[in-house]
Amino acid sequence: MTTRTAEMYKNSLRAEMMQIERRHRLLEQQRINRDKNMDKHRKVIKALRQFQQKLKPGTGYRKGYRNVLQMSEWMHDRPDDLENWYVVLCPKGIRCLVVAEGGRTEAIGKFGNLILSFSSMLPGGRNASNKDTTIIDAFFDKEEGTFYAIDVLAYSSQDFMNCDCEFRFYWLNSKIQEDNLDSPKLNKFPIKCVPYASFQDPLAVDSVLGKYPAFPNNNPKLDGLLFYHKESLYNSGRTPLVLWLFPFMVPEVLGVRSVHDQYMSQKPNYYQGYKKYIEDFDAKNEKKALLKKQKQEEYKNKNKGKSDQGKMEVQECECENGDPNEATIESKEEIEVDDVRETIEQQMYLLESGIADSVEKMD
Repeated sequence: MTTRTAEMYKNSLRAEMMQIERRHRLLEQQRINRDKNMDKHRKVIKALRQFQQKLKPGTGYRKGYRNVLQMSEWMHDRPDDLENWYVVLCPKGIRCLVVAEGGRTEAIGKFGNLILSFSSMLPGGRNASNKDTTIIDAFFDKEEGTFYAIDVLAYSSQDFMNCDCEFRFYWLNSKIQEDNLDSPKLNKFPIKCVPYASFQDPLAVDSVLGKYPAFPNNNPKLDGLLFYHKESLYNSGRTPLVLWLFPFMVPEVLGVRSVHDQYMSQKPNYYQGYKKYIEDFDAKNEKKALLKKQKQEEYKNKNKGKSDQGKMEVQECECENGDPNEATIESKEEIEVDDVRETIEQQMYLLESGIADSVEKMD
């Protein structure tokens, strides 16, 4: 074993142990602080509503929604309680929050950038007199003009951030069908469910992973697989309770052999195992992130001393260029390295502080 291989193995083992430990600790924190978390999540939803109500139509940046999305980590090892997890098929598209409030619906990117504004059948999204608020976590397929919902933060002013994933998934999928949100005839931009299955039902998992294409006519294409712990709450930022793999990594990591051959054929020729692939992938994207940061600094320095309008343009540039492909695609091929690794309490504190600042500036 070479020195580099040995070091890679040590780092991988360390990452696995840390992820398992953080996952167990986070689940325990959720159980102990359930009431406390519920109060915090209510405050977050309330603050987001206040912020949204103060926005002027046409404003292109939603600072209050910056980094609200729940983001995944690599799956470094097979969870010891795999039966308590879901596998979710993740389409290629623009990751966003779909926010319906005050008679309008907006798709807002990871960094708070406004992607789209439209009228929808979501509660609060069409009638200005409707005081409801709905916030859905989704991917937007630009070609088809369709949203693919993967999670829900609030629906008809009911907070779901403090509900476990099992209930959130059930509620979201039921409501999409009940409210006809997936009907192209009734919605200019339909909102559809994504296929998912519980590892408690191996046949359902085999059916989901063994299907090709994952979406009708292979549009959108499958980007990868998200794994959600059934007991997890909705936590902004990265969390060890939501994990990620490419389909071709599943047999090696989970021992599940039902992945369709078409997806297995996407394994790179240079593939030497998932641990090496993850290490190289992260190193490559860390380098991308550093180069991107340098370009942003160069742009700032170049525009120093200009008018307030110029400063606003710099801020907009930072938002638009903060992530590849419109700063919102959560494709692991384009993912950036960020530092959102706080605990639940730290995440909520930062989020509430950011929203408070935004509301003050709007007054």
